Amino acid sequence: MTEHTPGPWLARKMISGNWTIDDDTSAQPIARTSDEANARMIAAAPRMFERLSRNASALALAAEVMRAKGLDGAAASLELDASRTRETIRAATGDDGE
Repeated sequence: MTEHTPGPWLARKMISGNWTIDDDTSAQPIARTSDEANARMIAAAPRMFERLSRNASALALAAEVMRAKGLDGAAASLELDASRTRETIRAATGDDGE
């Protein structure tokens, strides 16, 4: 697994009309694109990653609570969401579990 550059990242329009995504603390470029929507999505990646990580834990905890209350259907749904969230995190980090 490779570590990503921590955020925050900022999308900035360059004089050329293209977009650059920079590490806000060092102004190091992360990526460049000609599309504003892609630039904003890339710049949001560190915040989305952090929130996905927190949500995976919260979903798993909520599933435990639901299961303890005998609400197996709700627990199964939450467990599935937690599992899919962890899969998304693994896809982003390149962690294939090996």
